[in-house]
Amino acid sequence: MNSPRQQLGMRSYTGPARWPSEKKLATPVILAMLVLMPMLFGDRQGFEGDGLAMLFGMNQFEILGRAGVYRYHWQPLSYELLAAIAPWLNKPFALTYVAQGLGGAGLALLYLLLARMLKAAPYARCMALVLTLSISELWVTTLYFNTTALALPFVIGALLAMHMGCTPKIRPGLMCLSGALMATGCLFRLDFAVFVPILLVLPRFWAVQSRLRLFLLFAAGGLATVGIFLAWQPHFIPDAAAILQRYGEGEFEVTMMYRVKIVLFALGPALVVLPVLWWTTRPWKAAYADQSFDKTWLLYWLALLPTLVPLRNLYSGKYLVPFFLGLVLAVAQAVARNCRTTQTTSIQLSAHGRQQLGVVVATASLAALALIGVPTAEALKKNPLTAWAADPLVVGTHDGARSAGAYISYLKQMDSFELPQSSVRFYKQLSEVVGQCHHDLTVVMSPVEKYGHNEWSWGWLPLYLMQQDWRLTEYRAGQFARLEQASTGHQVRIVGHEQGAPAGERHVLDMSLIGLREDYAFWTDAEHWIQNPATRAVCDNPQ
Repeated sequence: MNSPRQQLGMRSYTGPARWPSEKKLATPVILAMLVLMPMLFGDRQGFEGDGLAMLFGMNQFEILGRAGVYRYHWQPLSYELLAAIAPWLNKPFALTYVAQGLGGAGLALLYLLLARMLKAAPYARCMALVLTLSISELWVTTLYFNTTALALPFVIGALLAMHMGCTPKIRPGLMCLSGALMATGCLFRLDFAVFVPILLVLPRFWAVQSRLRLFLLFAAGGLATVGIFLAWQPHFIPDAAAILQRYGEGEFEVTMMYRVKIVLFALGPALVVLPVLWWTTRPWKAAYADQSFDKTWLLYWLALLPTLVPLRNLYSGKYLVPFFLGLVLAVAQAVARNCRTTQTTSIQLSAHGRQQLGVVVATASLAALALIGVPTAEALKKNPLTAWAADPLVVGTHDGARSAGAYISYLKQMDSFELPQSSVRFYKQLSEVVGQCHHDLTVVMSPVEKYGHNEWSWGWLPLYLMQQDWRLTEYRAGQFARLEQASTGHQVRIVGHEQGAPAGERHVLDMSLIGLREDYAFWTDAEHWIQNPATRAVCDNPQ
């Protein structure tokens, strides 16, 4: 009679035993967690300047029009959708729930896709969840208002529809849907256009026949969607081309060390999780004997190259989200292939042990980095025991700070408004000072051209005041704005430095007093100015 060990070697591994109800409950619970996490723990106060500019434009879209909002042609459907929703909401920042809900839905769809790809692997659900959360930038992007989060469910939905359309049999409708969803995702956020070559390669992994037909179906769905959009907005391409020609204007060069730091912080747990899962699922050398090099992998890595273009001057890990998605898919595809190979060998017991170890190490690494991280040197000196969990090192990016682990503390820092850009913190503080005034007030913008003449940031103070129930009555970007407080009738005027405050005006907040620096230290000086008792005394003076 064969021993249990011999019996296991005679049959394919089918996964660990489960209670009947476990399989039914696990997926809905995981999906609910992924969708709700950004909405429960995400930002509600403003995290980065582009998000503030877009929120203002979406709330004032009817007045400003497509030409008057911030970078409409980079994210046209994001503006159209949220501008349609905005009138139904009572606060401008309520739109953040929409972005976070769609971003969470993108994570949920990614989990479903990975679970489907890994269905032949042991602990498939656990692997899929770990892979979904392993790259910190993917879930951090869903926590604050940005159009990448809005596009995410459409892009990942396209991947899921493609996988379902390729396996186990060809489904033409799903392939057309995949193309339509991918085109829609690109119209929500143009960055994702660099991800299209990857979708053109994936059917070579997932389908065994009629690959040309699959390509044509995908292309038909995408082109039909783009055609409908261009019929609605026939001038979109020339307008977008004009904007793309100016792409990168005003950028400052970042150092190689800064770019490396951003990439490392954006990858986070993936630096451990991805190699561990790949290595522990590799078949032994004997299993490789009959395998030849799959040329599809070469095509895949070539298709991934366009997603690395932002590295030339990387401001934020968010711009690498298409690359990170491609990286997760590559690891999942390799793990799925390795597990299929292992099932055909006679060393399944040992393979199962290594796979189990890999899942345990990957899950433990993810859990550990959620609790502890790399602390700042100053915090480590003050609190050598608690600093590892309470004060993680952060790197500032164009889209707010990112953390070196200790992600639970990172969420607390986000809630306490410690992580946004200095410019965002300043305008929120300025709006609080203005809101406390008991009389009419004039705010004079800075004479520094980079900050005082930037028409996109002119909407930041009105946006925060609108969140406090002020009503925008007049707005000319970069020139003049007027708001009125409904409960008191008090007004605030925002004027350019050239225009200045009216003669005899007693209550003036003059941002020229901040100074004339043109680097990011300007915002440090600005925060000192807003905290200065003399500045706050402007609102304390009686009429």
